[in-house]
Amino acid sequence: MLSCELNARFAFTEFLETVDLLVIDELGRSTEKEYFEKTLYDILDTRFNQFKQTVIISNQSVEEIYGKFDEAGQRRLSESTKILNFNWEGGK
Repeated sequence: MLSCELNARFAFTEFLETVDLLVIDELGRSTEKEYFEKTLYDILDTRFNQFKQTVIISNQSVEEIYGKFDEAGQRRLSESTKILNFNWEGGK
Protein backbone atom coordinates (compact mmCIF):
# COMPACT_ATOMS: atom_id res chain seq x y z
CA MET A 1 0.00 0.00 0.00
CA LEU A 2 2.77 2.45 0.91
CA SER A 3 4.56 1.72 -2.37
CA CYS A 4 1.39 2.54 -4.30
CA GLU A 5 1.01 5.83 -2.42
CA LEU A 6 4.64 6.79 -3.09
CA ASN A 7 4.25 5.99 -6.78
CA ALA A 8 1.13 8.16 -6.94
CA ARG A 9 2.92 11.07 -5.23
CA PHE A 10 5.89 10.72 -7.58
CA ALA A 11 3.64 10.65 -10.65
CA PHE A 12 1.70 13.69 -9.44
CA THR A 13 4.91 15.62 -8.65
CA GLU A 14 6.28 14.74 -12.08
CA PHE A 15 3.07 16.02 -13.67
CA LEU A 16 3.35 19.32 -11.75
CA GLU A 17 6.93 19.71 -12.95
CA THR A 18 6.04 19.30 -16.62
CA VAL A 19 2.76 21.16 -17.27
CA ASP A 20 3.23 24.32 -19.35
CA LEU A 21 1.65 26.61 -16.76
CA LEU A 22 1.30 25.67 -13.10
CA VAL A 23 -0.95 27.73 -10.83
CA ILE A 24 -0.52 27.10 -7.10
CA ASP A 25 -3.38 28.51 -5.06
CA GLU A 26 -3.35 28.95 -1.27
CA LEU A 27 0.40 28.42 -0.99
CA GLY A 28 1.46 27.43 2.48
CA ARG A 29 -1.71 25.82 3.79
CA SER A 30 0.05 22.47 4.19
CA THR A 31 0.69 21.24 7.72
CA GLU A 32 3.52 18.96 6.57
CA LYS A 33 6.19 21.69 6.55
CA GLU A 34 9.23 19.51 5.75
CA TYR A 35 7.49 17.60 2.96
CA PHE A 36 5.97 20.81 1.63
CA GLU A 37 9.31 22.68 1.53
CA LYS A 38 11.26 19.92 -0.18
CA THR A 39 8.57 18.96 -2.65
CA LEU A 40 7.72 22.52 -3.64
CA TYR A 41 11.40 23.43 -3.94
CA ASP A 42 11.99 20.43 -6.22
CA ILE A 43 8.98 21.35 -8.36
CA LEU A 44 9.99 25.03 -8.64
CA ASP A 45 13.62 24.14 -9.32
CA THR A 46 12.73 21.69 -12.09
CA ARG A 47 10.28 24.14 -13.65
CA PHE A 48 12.85 26.96 -13.45
CA ASN A 49 15.45 24.83 -15.23
CA GLN A 50 12.92 23.91 -17.93
CA PHE A 51 11.80 27.55 -18.39
CA LYS A 52 8.23 26.69 -17.33
CA GLN A 53 5.90 29.37 -15.96
CA THR A 54 4.50 29.13 -12.43
CA VAL A 55 1.91 31.36 -10.78
CA ILE A 56 1.66 31.36 -6.99
CA ILE A 57 -1.46 32.80 -5.35
CA SER A 58 -1.63 33.43 -1.63
CA ASN A 59 -3.31 35.67 0.93
CA GLN A 60 -0.01 35.66 2.81
CA SER A 61 2.57 38.40 2.62
CA VAL A 62 5.76 37.95 0.62
CA GLU A 63 7.68 37.66 3.90
CA GLU A 64 5.36 34.88 5.11
CA ILE A 65 5.80 32.97 1.85
CA TYR A 66 9.59 33.32 1.89
CA GLY A 67 9.58 32.24 5.55
CA LYS A 68 8.27 28.83 4.53
CA PHE A 69 11.51 28.01 2.73
CA ASP A 70 15.11 27.48 3.68
CA GLU A 71 17.83 29.61 2.10
CA ALA A 72 17.98 27.57 -1.12
CA GLY A 73 14.20 27.77 -1.53
CA GLN A 74 14.20 31.51 -0.92
CA ARG A 75 16.94 31.95 -3.52
CA ARG A 76 15.00 29.89 -6.09
CA LEU A 77 11.86 31.95 -5.44
CA SER A 78 13.72 35.22 -5.85
CA GLU A 79 15.36 34.03 -9.08
CA SER A 80 12.21 32.65 -10.64
CA THR A 81 9.36 34.89 -9.55
CA LYS A 82 7.88 38.27 -10.16
CA ILE A 83 5.69 39.44 -7.31
CA LEU A 84 2.39 41.18 -7.93
CA ASN A 85 0.98 42.51 -4.71
CA PHE A 86 -2.76 43.19 -4.64
CA ASN A 87 -4.10 44.96 -1.58
CA TRP A 88 -7.82 44.78 -2.14
CA GLU A 89 -10.24 46.03 0.48
CA GLY A 90 -11.12 43.18 2.81
CA GLY A 91 -7.85 41.36 2.14
CA LYS A 92 -9.28 38.99 -0.47
